[in-house]
Amino acid sequence: MIYIVNVSGGLASFEALRRTIERYGVGNTVAVFADTLIEDPDLYRFLDDTERVLGVPITRLQDGRTPFEVWKQRRLIARIIRGNRVAKCSLELKRGVIDAWVAEHYPDGGYTLVFGYTWDEPHRMEKIAHRLAPVPTWFPLSEPPYLDKCGIAAIAQGLGIASPRLYEMGFSHNNCGGGCVWGGQAHWAHVHRVLPDVYARWERAEQDYREATGKDHSILQKYTLHEYRTLVLEVQGEFDTDEWGGCGCFSSAYEGDPS
Repeated sequence: MIYIVNVSGGLASFEALRRTIERYGVGNTVAVFADTLIEDPDLYRFLDDTERVLGVPITRLQDGRTPFEVWKQRRLIARIIRGNRVAKCSLELKRGVIDAWVAEHYPDGGYTLVFGYTWDEPHRMEKIAHRLAPVPTWFPLSEPPYLDKCGIAAIAQGLGIASPRLYEMGFSHNNCGGGCVWGGQAHWAHVHRVLPDVYARWERAEQDYREATGKDHSILQKYTLHEYRTLVLEVQGEFDTDEWGGCGCFSSAYEGDPS
């Protein structure tokens, strides 16, 4: 049995990979990473360090498009449809890329898919296991020792691997360079404060999408990123500090695709 670990560049999937190697060995472990092409530069350093310390190569895949290009091609940024989260960028650039690679290299099965969901995400585990059945899945972080990301960071640092810089900057994930189509007002206020260049890039991409498609879609429900910056952050200075949203590409790709 081969254990294929979906490595996102974050701490949770790092720990899932480490535990897989610890239990099943390097020879039975395969690590894959899907690059959206808008990642934070330090993510690649973290992947390099992970390869060096854990002794397993990480296969790096890419579709060739950015999320911004997918938005325009699919005429959708992200929205809720019949209670499901829909984001074609995560479906096509993350899950779709890895699914295609696995199907090509393991057409006869004989593998288990490993995900870095933490012990407090049973709903995500249940949904993705149901979607992928009969392919077996394993969630190493649902087993003891039960760790949060601070605990995982301590393990990585003990092995000589510094945490990705986005965590040190107050982000809950290390995806898409700090941006996320599921981010809320508090999340995007944080992006604007600590990564203004990233905010500006996403603001331009959102406006470009709206102009190209003629659709009144935006990441935030009440504002475009341009309106949020110019009318709220730079004028009022008050926003919903509890609306962080949530980033979860692998789960949302499956939960959010109603087809």
